[in-house]
This record gives sequence, structure tokens and C-alpha cells, in this order.
Amino acid sequence: MNLPSRAHNGLNGVARELLRQPTVEKPRRQWVDDVVAWCHQHDIDLASRINSRALRFDPALLAQINDVLDSARIAPLGRSLSSLTSSAQAKEGLEEDKTNRESPRARRVLVSFPPQPIAGLSSEPHTIRDVDVQALKLSTFSALIQVENLDSFYESSPDISALRGYINPLVVYRSDNHYGGGFALLAEVWRKTRRTHIYIGYCDGKGVTLALLIKFNQD
Repeated sequence: MNLPSRAHNGLNGVARELLRQPTVEKPRRQWVDDVVAWCHQHDIDLASRINSRALRFDPALLAQINDVLDSARIAPLGRSLSSLTSSAQAKEGLEEDKTNRESPRARRVLVSFPPQPIAGLSSEPHTIRDVDVQALKLSTFSALIQVENLDSFYESSPDISALRGYINPLVVYRSDNHYGGGFALLAEVWRKTRRTHIYIGYCDGKGVTLALLIKFNQD
């Protein structure tokens, strides 16, 4: 019997509470009964800790539970897997928290670079790359160019008049759900560089709001 995820989550909460107090008592709800059954299966003696109404947890009990989890290569109690990628969660143990893991696109942005020769691909006016925000060396770029429309992004060129004063601008697509989160992360990091952030997008209410927000953050 594997430790059910709801029981593991409940035990994580108990582990945090035990950092502040010597014992924690939990009523016999479903996740607690799952813990009781799991402990019995793994010969963990609950002894005087349990009665018909509640189970009392203490550091010694959690240490025994952690020993079993460790032998099964499962993350120890109190170690949250939230916001980790699937591969990072796998390194922590066999169980994966699919509901809280970081989205594969959480740090990805779509960037337009100058032409780069690629074997087997005909020459194009620019190279579109899906990259991790953390892989970008922001110090090499003179300005961040935020492009809202995907067609405009694919057709973007450093030769347009708005970009002629900038050497090696960072041209990034922002608008859709796939890349919006990664772009928000990039924009926050870029703001701290105090360098130019240019908006190229729709002249509507939302577009004007975004442009004004960029201006506000740069002032």
C-alpha cells in the first residue's frame, strides 16, 4: 500500500506544525485513517498515540514514517514538491505532485533573433526560438521589445524605425496563454536593469493600458 497523496499532504502539514510545538493531535478523518492503515502495514507501532477519536503525532513518529519513505525513495515529510518541474520532482522521490508542479512553460518565452544558419533549414530573415528566461544574458541586449500580435512578431525586423536607435534589441512575443507567464517573469527581471522597454501592439484599451504600465515602471 502506497501512502495516499491526501495522507502525504496531511503529514506535511503536521511536520510544519511540529516545528512550533512538541505534539500535534489530529481527529480520525479519512487521511488520518489512511496514515494509520499505512503505519500498520509497515509495522510502525502507534501504541498510546492513537484512540478512537484522534491520532497524536510527535517527532519520533514522523522520524519512523520518514525512514520508510526514504527507503522507498519518496520525498521526506515537510519537503514540498510544489512549483517544481516534473523532472525536479522526480529527483526528490517517486511520487509526483501533478496538481502543484511548475508548468513546463512557466519560464519560457518566444524570442526573435537575427538569422542563424541551421543545417537542413532554408535561410529566413530571423530565427524564432523558444527559450528559458534564465538562459537569456540580458546584459547583451539594449532594449526589450514587447510584441503583442503573433503575425507582427513573426514579421518583426530590427530595421523598423522604432528600433533603429538600439543595438541588438531583445524582441519577445507576449500575448497568448502559452507565453504570457514567462514574459511576465522576463519583464520583471528586465525592469530591474533600468533599460528601455518598448511596446508594439494594439491601439485599443488594453494596449494603451499595457503601454502606460510599461512607462510607469520605467519612470
